[in-house]
Amino acid sequence: MEVERFQTHIRSITGNQLGDYVTINQGDVHYYHAAAPSQPRTPIQSIPYLRNKEFVNRPGVVDKLQDLLVHDSESFNDAALWGLGGSGKTQIALEYAYRRCENPQCSVFWVHADTRAAFVHGYRQIAELFGLQGILDGQESDLLRAVSNRIQSEPEWLLVLDNADDLSLFGVGGIQEGSTNLFDFVPKTTAAGTTGSVLWTSRDGQVAGSLVRPLRKAVQIPHMTSMEARELLAMARGRDFEDGSNDDIKDEDQDTEKLLEELQWLPLGISQAGAYMRRTETTVREYLALLSNNEERWPLLKNEQVDIYRETSVSNSVLKIWSISIARVEQENFLASELLRVMAYFDNRDIPYDMVEDAARYVSTARLKSVDVKRAIVRLKEFSFIKLREEANGGQSYEMHKLVQEATQYAVSAGQQMDQDDCSKRSTTNFARIAIQVVDNLFPNPQKEHAMRGGIGMMEEAEKVPDLLKRSEKYFAHVIKVADWAEISNEEKTLCVLLSRVSRYLNSLRRWKDKELVDIRILALRSRLFGPDHVDTIRSEKMMSKNYYKQNRFSEALEIEKRVFTKLKSALGERNWYTVESMHNMADIMCRLRQFQEAEKMQVDAIKLLGNVMDGRAEMLMVDCLHCLARAYYGQQKFDKVEEACVRSLQYCRDNLGGVGCHWYVSAAARTLKFRGQVLVIRGYLRSQATTMMEGIVEEICRRIQRQTHLHEVPRTELLVSMKAAVYKYVEAIDMQERVVEFYCKTFGENYHLTMAAMQLLARLLHNLCRYDEAAPIQIKVVKFFRDAVGEEHPLTLDNMVGLATIYRGQGRFSESEDIEKKVHLLYSKILDTCFKVFASYSR
Repeated sequence: MEVERFQTHIRSITGNQLGDYVTINQGDVHYYHAAAPSQPRTPIQSIPYLRNKEFVNRPGVVDKLQDLLVHDSESFNDAALWGLGGSGKTQIALEYAYRRCENPQCSVFWVHADTRAAFVHGYRQIAELFGLQGILDGQESDLLRAVSNRIQSEPEWLLVLDNADDLSLFGVGGIQEGSTNLFDFVPKTTAAGTTGSVLWTSRDGQVAGSLVRPLRKAVQIPHMTSMEARELLAMARGRDFEDGSNDDIKDEDQDTEKLLEELQWLPLGISQAGAYMRRTETTVREYLALLSNNEERWPLLKNEQVDIYRETSVSNSVLKIWSISIARVEQENFLASELLRVMAYFDNRDIPYDMVEDAARYVSTARLKSVDVKRAIVRLKEFSFIKLREEANGGQSYEMHKLVQEATQYAVSAGQQMDQDDCSKRSTTNFARIAIQVVDNLFPNPQKEHAMRGGIGMMEEAEKVPDLLKRSEKYFAHVIKVADWAEISNEEKTLCVLLSRVSRYLNSLRRWKDKELVDIRILALRSRLFGPDHVDTIRSEKMMSKNYYKQNRFSEALEIEKRVFTKLKSALGERNWYTVESMHNMADIMCRLRQFQEAEKMQVDAIKLLGNVMDGRAEMLMVDCLHCLARAYYGQQKFDKVEEACVRSLQYCRDNLGGVGCHWYVSAAARTLKFRGQVLVIRGYLRSQATTMMEGIVEEICRRIQRQTHLHEVPRTELLVSMKAAVYKYVEAIDMQERVVEFYCKTFGENYHLTMAAMQLLARLLHNLCRYDEAAPIQIKVVKFFRDAVGEEHPLTLDNMVGLATIYRGQGRFSESEDIEKKVHLLYSKILDTCFKVFASYSR
């Protein structure tokens, strides 16, 4: 470079590293470095990766990035792409960089920014490209500043700082003592007449608002859309992309959607899956089967495929890619890393804040403040491990990426194998145990809260029931998830008790299918803990039998109940209450299967044995046995014996009416009277026909109900309604039932099963008085509730559809009535694999 002397003294400067147009003043000596003669400019384009020819365009992100980094104006712009590792940040930045390379005047530089050494190395390479040889062996800060200044002097340029995950290198959160802030050497402006852009990629959401401002310039990378994910999978498999419109590929199209959902639409997971399928010639369905196999799943997700478009020093295994981020979180906020490990054992969807807060108390030995927990949550959100879900009531819950959850479980398991200590505080056993304890603490306990018993004792705390049910549903999925870790956590006994509470909750909502799955788990746990012949295990089998009974799966219920009876008889003897109850259950199921002779014999034997059973529950069981015996007689057309059994049953109800069993005995009496009325109709008699003895029993029951002043007014009214309806005094019953419905609507809301049960009875009473126009809108609501709650094919829904059809017929809406009846017939045939006539309980 030519040095021109300005004033009197002549001094030469050689080997200098000064830029053009620089003036140096040294005392009375002044030097001016003039610009070198202009030469044709060749832009520098330094990108360490080839252009990804299989890049799937993501317009929602790429278009926004192009808008943020406007390069046709004389200005400086910066932006950031941040999000979960494997979400495609680098690939989007790579595509954007190559698009900028299409401009022959634009220089493009790419620097790895994951470590200080990588950043310095990247700047050193740029210095070599610029020909700044004189500074390569100088001070590090001089090198970095010179490169930064030189980049800014380019007429048009783009600098990509990739994988800037450790933001402390750039001054975020403070600088380590003795270290320089690398952000000082990142270009932040341009010379007049030039255009420059800096694009960051980072896993850390703190880049928004710290290194890049305003916040809108930091773009969080979402998961791929379904169409984008399908295109990426097709490319990774080496196939042409199909949109699924061809009939020949519809089956695989459904499998593809399941696979993408399983991989959470994560580009890394999709690319790895596609590469594996291409290399092994595996179909999507076969790959899904491998993922469903617990023994194959982790080896499959741990598999790494070579990717020339990614940094080779960073793992591209789905199970390992986030290990660096987890380590970073642990270094900065230990509580956050421990919470992440506990949350890995919850259900990944809808994790309430109070679960996270409760978990924090287990993992921290220090006394925590609420702000400590919130700070930890913020850190996990910034690394995209969790995301916030706003609830309708203003509460907060979080969703954890499913694959992050599995990767965390894998990391804990791998660390445990290295420690070879199952009892370590960093082991799967410990974190799974904490997860179970958290859910056990928060899932409502009906025995303590006294709000889910039904009937007696519930009205005093009726206001608490809706909230209790909401809280139960809030934690239900998490109970099911933590139960997967029963054996590993050594918390089988805790889970047995917890799952029993869940089973009772599901029973209160008549969710028989969900309850079946829970009961199966309870049975498996008790079998492992106590053995197959232990009383608690046998009780679990009884629960299974009862559940199948509720689902009208009578053959399966009978098979289990026979096994239960054999075990109880052997363990407790035949004169034990549980043994006799099992005999009654078998007889009841036999009646459902129309095995009336076998049911009669079984029930007669049970009644004989029950007379010698010393148990406070014997009277209730006797009422059930007599009612079942009446049904067995009816099935054999032994009508005189039906009447005899009904009278005996009512006498037991009358004599035991009072105390905590009042509601039960009145319901049993009403059930018996209703059954007797149906039998009379079938025999051709008037339903209201009754013997003097029968009338006397009913009147005495009503008087005793009125004397139960310890009961809340509403349940007492319900009892009277039951008896009035049972003896066909419908006008009085309707007046009382309307008050019951009003109370339930105000207390629980309309969309609650007790409210619907009350409305169902009111509709039936109105129907029985031919007040069809009043009954119809009520019954429509009842049908909709049960359809939404248990499904259209459930017997409860079907029975209420029959009731609606009967009301429509009474209104003269014969076409609509017939349509419903046909639909019910088809659905019953489908679920029971048989055709039979549905007996309408609405018949007058």
